[in-house]
Amino acid sequence: MKEKTISLDKHKEIVDAYVNEYKEIIKAYEHEIEEYKKKNKQIKPKQIEPKKDTIKIRNRYTKDIIFESSNAKNIKEAVEEAVKLKIDLSKANLSYANLTEADLPRADLTEANLLKANLLYANLSKANLSGANLSNANLSYAKLSWADLSGANLSNADLSKANLSYADLFFCEMDKKVFKGIAEKWFKWKVK
Repeated sequence: MKEKTISLDKHKEIVDAYVNEYKEIIKAYEHEIEEYKKKNKQIKPKQIEPKKDTIKIRNRYTKDIIFESSNAKNIKEAVEEAVKLKIDLSKANLSYANLTEADLPRADLTEANLLKANLLYANLSKANLSGANLSNANLSYAKLSWADLSGANLSNADLSKANLSYADLFFCEMDKKVFKGIAEKWFKWKVK
């Protein structure tokens, strides 16, 4: 068999042809890359906002979420928002909640847990607090006129200067100190 021999010039010509072909391929890819970059500059990547913390109000017995707010900065604002939206907050767990000066007229807080809640200057007029646990709660200066407190636990609650006019206190659970304060202020009774 006879071997083919190629001249050096011919070999260089073949290599140059391959090099030119690869240069064209590279040029085409570079063009595609530039087009891709232009498109991606027009389409701005979606900014992923960090998830804002929400404030949740849970059922005191089942722990289910009754209301959730992403607008509120604190529990007071969340409860006020829920009341404005007429959300049923019965059986809500609001123990230890700072609800100072909260505006909660006509709130449905039936059987709510407000143990040691701070309700100083809160407006709870015409609120339903029947069966609610208000033991050790601070209700000083609270507006409780026309509120339904029937069956509520008011043991050790601070009701000093609270407005209880026309409030329903039927079957309330209270200690002697609370009873004495209510009896002397609202009924002008002398309790020993």
